[in-house]
Order: sequence, then C-alpha cells, then structure tokens
Amino acid sequence: MGHYLTLTKRKMNKTITIAKRTLLDNFNRKSLLFLLFILITSVLFLQSGIVSKYNVNLNDFRVLEALYTSKFLMIGFIWTLGIPVLIYFALLISGSISKEINSGMTLLVLTRPVKREEYLLGKFLGYWKFFNLFNLISLILIPAANNVFFGMPAAYLIPMYKVALALFVYGIILTAILTSLGIMLSCKIKRSLISLMVLFVFLLTIYLVPLVNNVSSGIPYLIKPFFSIIDWFNIGILPDAARGLSMFTGTYYVSSNLVFSNFGSPLLTILLFVGILIGLLVLARFIFIKKDIF
Repeated sequence: MGHYLTLTKRKMNKTITIAKRTLLDNFNRKSLLFLLFILITSVLFLQSGIVSKYNVNLNDFRVLEALYTSKFLMIGFIWTLGIPVLIYFALLISGSISKEINSGMTLLVLTRPVKREEYLLGKFLGYWKFFNLFNLISLILIPAANNVFFGMPAAYLIPMYKVALALFVYGIILTAILTSLGIMLSCKIKRSLISLMVLFVFLLTIYLVPLVNNVSSGIPYLIKPFFSIIDWFNIGILPDAARGLSMFTGTYYVSSNLVFSNFGSPLLTILLFVGILIGLLVLARFIFIKKDIF
C-alpha cells in the first residue's frame, strides 16, 4: 500500500510540474494585459448610461443595485467570459499539443521518466488553471473599476462580487469543457488551424447561435443549466441572477423560483458536465497513446 502511494505521489509531482510550466508559459504572454485592458474598458463603456437610459431615481438604492448587477451579469456571460475571452482561449488551446509535437518538445519531455498520461493531464491542468486565474483576475478588477469610475457607494461591491462569483463558477465549468475539447483536438489534428476552426464551430453552435435564436430573453441556452447548479449550492447569488434575467424582459424584479424552475435537476446537470469532461479526456488519452511522436 505504501509503495503504491509513493508511486502515485511521484506521478502527481510530474503532472503538477508540467502544469506549472504550462501555466507560467501562458502568463508570460504580453497579449494578456491588452485583453484585460479591453475587457475592463469595454465593460465600463457598456455599463455607462444606465441611469439616464432607464430614468432611475439616484436615491433608489435597490433599483440601482438591480440595474448595475443585472447588466454586469449579462455582460459577463456575453462578453467578460464570452466572445473575446473564449476566442482567445481557443487560439491558445488549439495548438496546445500539436505545436509541441511538431517542435520536438513533446518528444524531449517523453524521453524522461514521464508517461504520456502524466504529460497530457499536466497540459490540461495547466491550461485550465491559466484560464480560470485570468477569469478570476478580471472578475476582481472589473467591479472595483466599475465602482471607482462611476463613483458608486462601496455597498454596491457586495452584490457585484456575488455576481462575479457566479460568473467564476460558470467559467470553471465552461473552460473545463473547452480545454478538454481543445486538448483532444490538438492530439488528433496535426495542424492547429484546423483545430481552431473546429473550436470556433463548437463555440458558435453552443453559444452564439442559441443567443441569436433566443433574443427575447438575451440568455444563451448553454447558460441556463448553470443557474440550476448555483441554486443547488444556495450561495446567495440567485436574487441578482434573477434580476439579470428579468432585465431583458422589461422588469427589474421577478421571483427566483419563477426564473429557475424549469432548468432541470442540478445534480443531473453536474453529472452531464462531468461525463462530457471525462469522456473528452479519455478520448484524448486514447488518441495520444496511439500517436507516433518523433
């Protein structure tokens, strides 16, 4: 038993080392600062003009809170953790394995006592950590910048960060699926450009197309199961999320039970996400083990 635990610990150490190296390599990209700047400035631009647009009394704290948090929620789904960020992540993950195979880096790593499974899992964890750390940084900075730029009371930060927490949980789920799919495609397809095109089609299918077809509520279908998970954990985010959903239907307040009643079982949703994630990683492992690397 002790020998088995020692071997497992050694394997995990190798996987963690590869994950750390991948994480650091990605954080050295200068384009990250540019993307972060674009996200913060664009959110401030999209948040501007709320008071004048909806003709809200500045002394009505509850209505202002609903407006700013709901707008931040929708911007988060569609923009902050949406189109530009997902495209940027797809650009990185599409060549995660194939580029290193073509450059000879993978062969160099595998000549050491590192198994292919350890290498593959390390790459997955490294990219997944990177995506979520970047999301965490942006979701911490954006509400703070919003408060400073618009001169809002500090009390607004609490509901804003509740929404940011909801977005972060959503980002963990979404980036896990995107990373595993990208890793699998990069193992299978030699040219990263083709992998990137497949990822773009995937994002269009599950994100943009449902958004366009569901303009009345402004909510992509992909997002709806996520709310059932948040409801299950009961971490106090639902009131803000409900106001966010109702914002696009012309009202500020609706019952959270009314909004989230038809989103299905949260446990089944979690099992579905986990099943897809494991399936993609197992498929990636099968492809990578059979692949000739020279």
